[in-house]
Amino acid sequence: MMKARSQARPKRHRRYDSTGLAGAWEALPRPQVRHVNGKWIALAVIALLVVGAILWVWLSDTLYVTRVSVAGNALTPAQEIVQISDIGGKHMFWVNHAAASERIANGIPSIKSARVDCQLPNRCVIKVQERQPSVAWRFGGAVTWIADDGMAF
Repeated sequence: MMKARSQARPKRHRRYDSTGLAGAWEALPRPQVRHVNGKWIALAVIALLVVGAILWVWLSDTLYVTRVSVAGNALTPAQEIVQISDIGGKHMFWVNHAAASERIANGIPSIKSARVDCQLPNRCVIKVQERQPSVAWRFGGAVTWIADDGMAF
């Protein structure tokens, strides 16, 4: 038969007196605790993220122009158009679209107008409109084309 809980023998526990250490604890110097405001930590983390993003954009090879395609050219070689545009190998954020278009239109006589469009991460498209020759003038062994607007190329 089982004994009721109240009739069970009580467990014996050892007791320790900690009053002797109370005075020693109080004699120890307390460390100085400075509380750091959470908004300063958040501000520092955000600043590090912004600096990291700027460095990635500046130093990453993925944002340098590596692919340039040319559309609308029949008489002028695409390589010549890309070379005179001077956008190959530049950082996407440093490509000046208007200046490149002007260099192409002014530098190649057979090009009437040009437009440079760039898309992230590293692709540019040059769309050109060529002058249509209406007269071919042969002088010696060379052929000079003359367009409707009087431009010779």
